Amino acid sequence: MVVLLSNFQNFAQSDLDLEKTRRITSLVNDYYIENSYNKLGIPGDVFGPFTLPINQTCDWNKTIAAAKTSAQNANINLSLYSIIVVVAPFGPSDCGWRGLASGNNLAITSKTAFSDILGGHIITHEIGHYLGTDHANFYYCGELAVTGPSCTSQEYKDPFDTMGNWSSAAGHFNAARKKSLGWLDSTQLLNVITDGRYTITPIETNTNTLKALQINNLFIEYRQPIGFDKDLFNQGQSGVFSGALIHFPYGTVTNLIDPTVSILDFGDRFNSALVNGGIFKNPKTGDIITV
Repeated sequence: MVVLLSNFQNFAQSDLDLEKTRRITSLVNDYYIENSYNKLGIPGDVFGPFTLPINQTCDWNKTIAAAKTSAQNANINLSLYSIIVVVAPFGPSDCGWRGLASGNNLAITSKTAFSDILGGHIITHEIGHYLGTDHANFYYCGELAVTGPSCTSQEYKDPFDTMGNWSSAAGHFNAARKKSLGWLDSTQLLNVITDGRYTITPIETNTNTLKALQINNLFIEYRQPIGFDKDLFNQGQSGVFSGALIHFPYGTVTNLIDPTVSILDFGDRFNSALVNGGIFKNPKTGDIITV
């Protein structure tokens, strides 16, 4: 990955910080190493800031093209990098986004890029798109968990996954997503086809122990405030660590469900862990999950 810090010819952000950006790119690399259990690293170089020969704009394609040209004029060989990230003070008004990705080109607004947590989250999120993943959603069915006449997949609303966007925390990818990326091997994911009692270990730890269960189309995982998931705890999302999280994939989207819903307690994405002693029956398949 290469990060190109860029200013516009008519507007320059004076605090485009080369060293801080290097620290954030190092965090992004650490995030993917931890998430993938050492299967993927994304080390990064940082260059700039460049003054682009265009006026301030929200046109990220135009800005990326200008930044690439400026880098090549400075004898930077962009062919050495699989991901190109352009950080710039896009504007002048709010562009309506903090980060965007198209193929291997990423655009990040400098207004958000220089927070160690938020900047890292935005970059990890956009790299997730580069890897072929879509958003982490919450599946809301009112008093029901996974079925009903008015279910909606609420985009971005999984607060525990970096592919959601509720918080600035770069939470771990969920188990369904890790499977699709090939990060869970045969010792870490079990496709359950018989009744039994199974023990899963925290999804954040890099061990050859069981991390997740797949029961038909549902994935069950367990989280603790370890590694990058500590940020979830620091932002008040400690409920995620009290039991099992359940997701299901739909294409490249994943959906968090709330298995604790009832007629008196509609779906709550922030308190969706199935706690010790909890029981969930999948109305679609009849499968029963007990923690």
